[in-house]
Amino acid sequence: MQYNTQEILDILNHTELNAAFDFLTEETEEESEDMFNLWADIDRFNFFEYYNQGATKMVLTPYEGDYVIKIPFTGRILSNSRIQSFHCARGRKNHWDYCAVEVERYQQIKQANLTKFFVETKYLGSVKGYPIYIQQQCYTSNKAKISSVDSISQVKKVCNSLHFTPSCSFDWLGAVLEKNGAKEVLKLTKFFKKVKWGDLHNGNIGFLKDQPVIFDYGDYNEF
Repeated sequence: MQYNTQEILDILNHTELNAAFDFLTEETEEESEDMFNLWADIDRFNFFEYYNQGATKMVLTPYEGDYVIKIPFTGRILSNSRIQSFHCARGRKNHWDYCAVEVERYQQIKQANLTKFFVETKYLGSVKGYPIYIQQQCYTSNKAKISSVDSISQVKKVCNSLHFTPSCSFDWLGAVLEKNGAKEVLKLTKFFKKVKWGDLHNGNIGFLKDQPVIFDYGDYNEF
């Protein structure tokens, strides 16, 4: 992964982003357009190709490079236009930054020797006091079938033996089996059962080259 930290931070410094700013998940098309206007200066720099808005963060993808920029939201706008600040991230640093949670959880992943299955989230720096993160770019699982019927059957047996159903798809676990073997599936599933991380839907898992990986593992606890 190659990138210029100062160049990225300089570009983001031209936005309204700052530590005193409520950066919120938008829930209507009109609000999303307003949010996109916030990043108009980024378009002028012709640096980022597009953005993806998740429940807890915005992800910016550059025209060139093998990385994405993750910017955590501070909260969300409810249907009644009321602002609800995030407060259940359960991180050691604070209770709103779900990207910081990923940084912390990666240490657990390293201790469990499971880094091949997770894409590391790194703290890049701050923009006027607001935290910015970076991660190697990978590809999401789509609705197409990615593993065989037999592989899916095998991983279901592993999960049944542990009396546990992970939040990720059996299809993706089947790809883990085909790439890494049954022992690694068992090891990974035991880890899932121990840490109880959720929200591992197909939008948060995928592939880095041909390796099945999880790239969003900060969970979601705001209800």
